[in-house]
Amino acid sequence: MLKVLIAEDSLILADMLEDFLVSEGYEVCGLARTVEEAVLLADLHKPDLAVLDYRLAQRGFGSEIRPLLKDKVTMGILYV
Repeated sequence: MLKVLIAEDSLILADMLEDFLVSEGYEVCGLARTVEEAVLLADLHKPDLAVLDYRLAQRGFGSEIRPLLKDKVTMGILYV
């Protein structure tokens, strides 16, 4: 089962995406609203895929997440 991280500042959209991914057989390892939250979740869970909103809360950008990861894991990224 593929593990997915969702970084989306709109909780309604994040919840809907999580419900859809779970119904399709994916494991969602967490929802993040900020760059910092996404980095913590990615470092902790080592997801296979990240669905990243380009604009996040606290004036963050999804493109800032990958360079901040401790382990440069081979995580697929989908920007939305």
